[in-house]
Amino acid sequence: MPGWADRWRHRVSHVDAGDGAERTTGLAEVGEVVATFANRIIVTDGDYVESESPNAVRAQLLEGVARTGAEAMVQEVPDRKAAIKKALSLARRGDTLVFCAVTTRPYRQVGAERLKWSDRNIINQLV
Repeated sequence: MPGWADRWRHRVSHVDAGDGAERTTGLAEVGEVVATFANRIIVTDGDYVESESPNAVRAQLLEGVARTGAEAMVQEVPDRKAAIKKALSLARRGDTLVFCAVTTRPYRQVGAERLKWSDRNIINQLV
């Protein structure tokens, strides 16, 4: 009988790497965890501070995904709204979508700017 990890393996996961905090390590490890449980991964921009490059943040996450050797379908979609739309289009009945990082605040930190944002509102507009 499959364990809990096997049940999650056949789900859709949408992930982004940014949380608005300045960081230099740790994102590859996040990518490893995500690749362990997801069969579809969409990497997009979340929050990042002025001293970070969103490309570098995404690259660190993708590095971790690649290290696992997992066979997850991985796509990089920098535009967050487009990534959410893509995740929703891939989902089928019974799938679980996981939207990470920019989910609890009413804004996104994008470099020096704080932009009004709500993943929940975007999802509601698209479904």
